[in-house]
Formats: sequence, structure tokens, C-alpha cells
Amino acid sequence: QPEISRNANYFYDLNRVDLEQGRVRRLTRGARYRYAAWSPDGARILAVHNEGGKHALHLLDDAGKLIEVLAAGEQDVVFADPDWSPDGASVALAAWRPQSGWNLERFHLSEQRFELLTHDNTIEAQPQFSPDGKQLLFTSDHGGVYNLRRLDLASGKITTLTNVEGGAFFPAQARADGPVYYTGY
Repeated sequence: QPEISRNANYFYDLNRVDLEQGRVRRLTRGARYRYAAWSPDGARILAVHNEGGKHALHLLDDAGKLIEVLAAGEQDVVFADPDWSPDGASVALAAWRPQSGWNLERFHLSEQRFELLTHDNTIEAQPQFSPDGKQLLFTSDHGGVYNLRRLDLASGKITTLTNVEGGAFFPAQARADGPVYYTGY
């Protein structure tokens, strides 16, 4: 959530919502965390930290305290939309790099390395692991309109799922054999 800090700065902080009681508890102050994803066991948070034009990946505990900097920020590299794999071994995210634009990448936690998943001159964003962790749902502007696509992680095959006129964003799927939900414009 964005917050004004010291009447001059605009920072994003993490908050936790208790779904049963509807209470919001602030986890960080002035931490500059624009995006975050919970680990499958709910014990850790992977957060994208933004400071001085550099986006870093931070591992936090469930109270928002920094455990470790997983990947230090590089100048002009942007990370967005992380999603933790169901097995807890990796995180998928959208990454913008100066020479290649927006692509999907996977960060392997144990090896602390990035794996390029897509590489073309379109914009790919909002990756979400399928419930079984074998595929990624995402949105891309192939053909000039944002549509949903699916990437099979084993084969690298990409399948287009929608053909809308306005745009399809933020895909989600609760069961591997269940429907895919998205925000349509």
C-alpha cells in the first residue's frame, strides 16, 4: 500500500489483512516494497524492494522483518508481479532489463539465480503458477492486445488462452483442471 512518508516521500509498505476479522496490520514502515508474494507455507514473504532506481529481491519473515537479500538490485532493472511456486523452490516474476524489455523470469531460491523463461519484444507480465506448478499463466501484448497465455515449464510451449478486444489481465486458477479467472477490459 502506498504511504506518504515525512510529508515528502511516497513509499510502498506491506500490510497484512486478517480475513476473518477484517483487520489490517502494518508490517513495514518506509520499506519501499511495491510487490510481494507469500511462500506456500505462509512463513515467508518475497518482496520487491525499490530504492535509488534499483529493484532487489528481499526475503522477509511473516512479520515483515528482513531475513536476507536474495538478489541485489541492478541499475535500470525492474522486477514486478512475483508469484511463489507451489513447491516453494522458486518465484516467477516479470522483469524489465535495458537490452531486452519485459520478459518472464524464474528465480531459483536455493541457487539464487535467475532463469529466463520468455525472450521476445512483447510485454509479458503478471505470471501466476498453476496449482500443480507445471505451468505459468500470464498476460502479454502479442498482436497488440493483452491476452492470457500459458507457458508449459517443461517444454517451453506457449498457448494463447484468450482472444479479447480490450485486454485480459491478472490470471488466476484455483485448481489445475479448473477455470482460469482474469480481469477483462
